Amino acid sequence: MEDRFRVRVDAGAGAVEVEGPESFVREMLDRYSAVLGRPPEVRASVRRARGKRPKSTGAKEAPAPAPAAKARAVRVEVDEALQHELQQRAGDLHAYIEERKIASQTEEAAIVAAFLGTLGYGSMNEAQYVTALRVLGRRLPKNPRQVLIDAKNKKQYFFEDGSSFVLSHTGTNFVEIDSLKSKDAEGES
Repeated sequence: MEDRFRVRVDAGAGAVEVEGPESFVREMLDRYSAVLGRPPEVRASVRRARGKRPKSTGAKEAPAPAPAAKARAVRVEVDEALQHELQQRAGDLHAYIEERKIASQTEEAAIVAAFLGTLGYGSMNEAQYVTALRVLGRRLPKNPRQVLIDAKNKKQYFFEDGSSFVLSHTGTNFVEIDSLKSKDAEGES
């Protein structure tokens, strides 16, 4: 029986182990060295394998956790008709926004939905939300739909109607009462 040899290459956790006859292991080592761009000194890591393989404990190793997925920016189309309408009423929109305190994107979404309600829109979808933000010259969120979902789930400002979001009583109260800048605060500054 031919002697068995083993090689282990750990290229940044991309570990490769090869076991077999010495000629086979050396051939694999040469291939991996070329692919990994390793210098010939790696060949010194070839060592004689022990007579027997280590016994398995029977327990399976837990797989490594998958890396966390990064949020990807989502492309949302602009509502052309709404954009034209908002550009004509840009002064009204800016005044409506300036009357209110905005501490988060979820609050901003509720305020935009309320303004769209004054224009006759009963609900707001993500394209309309993005259109209003563009007309306002505001920074767009990475995922506008997620902002609307957070405003619905965390703040209860909306409820969903298909793919649109309708301002709830909580959202209406926030926009009409809670978000208004007080007249006293403006006089003091």
